[in-house]
Amino acid sequence: MFDPAVALWQQLQTMLGGSDGLSSLQMPKFDWVQPAIEFLSPTFSEFLCFFAILVLFIASWRDLRRALILTFADHSTRLRTLRILNEIEGHLAGYLITVP
Repeated sequence: MFDPAVALWQQLQTMLGGSDGLSSLQMPKFDWVQPAIEFLSPTFSEFLCFFAILVLFIASWRDLRRALILTFADHSTRLRTLRILNEIEGHLAGYLITVP
């Protein structure tokens, strides 16, 4: 992974008239770096997508709630929808407080 950077550094040193001190130095091979990056990159991208969706959902929750309530024409149905949404908010808030 770092071989091209080391080769570039060696070329730069030889062009400027420096010594080839790094040519005898062997860089250790990190075989675990590529699998670790392959494993962690989807994880980080999934967390990033989750937080982006969460922020967008929170930002539009008021409009979504209003649209869900106004979908129904009857007053009792609107009231029932409002109670259901309040229960969802309460349980979701309790879940989010408990999980972290």
